[in-house]
Amino acid sequence: MSRANFSYHNLPDGSSAVVREDTIESGCIVTLQALKHDYRPDITHLAA
Repeated sequence: MSRANFSYHNLPDGSSAVVREDTIESGCIVTLQALKHDYRPDITHLAA
């Protein structure tokens, strides 16, 4: 399995882009579903 290459760039005006955590999480869920993982909305936290 190959690794994805990620890089961060500043915007043309010199500022940094900010990405919301829920946007990243949603993207991860979509990616995992595309890899045939089951989404389990009933799991909301790790077991203690």
